[in-house]
Amino acid sequence: MRNHLVDEMTKEVHLDDQQVTLLKQIYDTTFANFGEVRTREDTELANIHEQQVDRIKKMLRPDQIPLYDALRARREAEHRKSGGRRKGGPEEKSVK
Repeated sequence: MRNHLVDEMTKEVHLDDQQVTLLKQIYDTTFANFGEVRTREDTELANIHEQQVDRIKKMLRPDQIPLYDALRARREAEHRKSGGRRKGGPEEKSVK
């Protein structure tokens, strides 16, 4: 992806070699920053989801908890099968 963007900018904007080097550094830094934000976001979403699961389990009777766990496992399998990227978040989208 990075190479495509650099090639496109080089051709369309007529970058010189020094500008190409700087552009590559800018893209590398930006992509690294995106990755860090995604990691933090995924962690925060997973924490929120776990809080949701804990709250739901506290409202269930003991005999309902294994049924809920089975439902969550089935939803997680369906989510993985459909190619879902994220972990955490609303239970309809992802289940741990």
